[in-house]
Amino acid sequence: MSAWSSVSVRVCAWATIAWLTLGQLGASAQVPGLGPNDSSDADALAERAQLEERKQELEGRIAEWTAMSAEYLRTGQEANARIERLEQEIALLERRKDLQVPAGLSMGEIDAELLAAERDLAAARTEATELDAQVGARTERRRRLPELLALARQRLEDLDEAPPTEVEDPALQPIVADTL
Repeated sequence: MSAWSSVSVRVCAWATIAWLTLGQLGASAQVPGLGPNDSSDADALAERAQLEERKQELEGRIAEWTAMSAEYLRTGQEANARIERLEQEIALLERRKDLQVPAGLSMGEIDAELLAAERDLAAARTEATELDAQVGARTERRRRLPELLALARQRLEDLDEAPPTEVEDPALQPIVADTL
């Protein structure tokens, strides 16, 4: 290798190092947050933290609304099924004819027909009362659901914050250790 090519290689190497160093300094001066005296780093980090917090809040709302929408859809389906059953019962009642008393029946037979009709009416009233009670119970459970969820969350937090359980029996210690 000649002396001239050795010098040109060195010059070329120094020029490349200088170019890369100046390029790094220029890039760090142009990009916010990379400069050595950039005071906007703290502002950017605070803004990012606020955006992350807002994102988490919105994701939580989406999950809550999704769960609520599923509950509303299920309730709507139950209501549609109940409406369908009621329409069927109405159609059945409309097809039913008025009580006709044949001319040749005795008083005992008329009394038996009357008792059968009264039993059917009592059974229908009992079923209607039971259905109303079920609807009332469902409504009460739906009304208390947020309260019960909050209570369950609080109990879970209390369990997480509770001190570890100490067991004196050596046979139970591995079991307790697995639950922690």
